[in-house]
Parts: sequence; structure tokens; C-alpha cells
Amino acid sequence: MPDYLFFRVPFAFLDYEKAGALVFLENILMLSFWAFIGTEVAIFCRNSQIKTEEKKNLLL
Repeated sequence: MPDYLFFRVPFAFLDYEKAGALVFLENILMLSFWAFIGTEVAIFCRNSQIKTEEKKNLLL
């Protein structure tokens, strides 16, 4: 993975005809998308854990 991040791999496809600002925008959008997905998964896991703890307390 670090080889790809630092462009040490010669066969990695890079479109040099695309504008730099557009590449930057695409990368920011991908970062935002995966951050959103990670946040939603974390909230879902936390809420499911809280619901499980509430069910345990109700039985006591």
C-alpha cells in the first residue's frame, strides 16, 4: 500500500490529461463518502449495543 501512496509502482494508472483540481475534488469526495460510511457504521454499532444493554436491564 505505501508503494501506491508514494507512486513507486510504475503500472498504476494515472490520467495525466485530467485537470489537477478535478482529481483533487474526486479524492476529497471519496474521502468524504468513506468517512460518512464509517461514521454511520459506528453510530449503528453503538446504538445496537445500547439497545442490547437496555434489554438486559429490563430483565433484571
